[in-house]
Amino acid sequence: MMQKKKWYMLVQIHNKIRLYRLPKDLSHMCDQASGSEIYQILPGSLINVPVSNYHYIFGKVLVKLGVGKVVYVFHRPKSATSLTTNRTRSQFVSSDTPMEGQYNFLKHDFGPINRFFIHRDLRRWQKESEHDKKI
Repeated sequence: MMQKKKWYMLVQIHNKIRLYRLPKDLSHMCDQASGSEIYQILPGSLINVPVSNYHYIFGKVLVKLGVGKVVYVFHRPKSATSLTTNRTRSQFVSSDTPMEGQYNFLKHDFGPINRFFIHRDLRRWQKESEHDKKI
C-alpha cells in the first residue's frame, strides 16, 4: 500500500518566500505521481495562494488571493506533525502557458476583487519573466 504524505511547497509571492501546504486534491495527485514528475512539473508553476487569513461571513469564505511562483516542493510522512501553514488553492498553471490562458484558468472560481489581484500578480510575473529573458 502506498504511504500517504503531507505535501508542502515554498512559494515566492511579493518578493517573499512563504510555506504552504497543498490541498487534499493536489496532495492526492502528488501521492499518485512519481516523485520525479512532481519535482519537474510544479517548480516554476504559478499557483493561487491566500495572502490573508480566511474569514467566514454569512456562510461565505472571504480571502484575499495572490499568484505565487512555486520554488520548491517537499513532503513529510502523514504521521509527522503538521507544519502550521495555510493551504494553497488547487489552481496552478505552467509558467510557459500564455498569459490569457493563465488568467482565464486561475480566475474562474473567484469574484471581481480576487480576479483583479490575480491579474495584477500575473502581470508582475510576466514582467519579471521578460526581464529574466533579457539577462
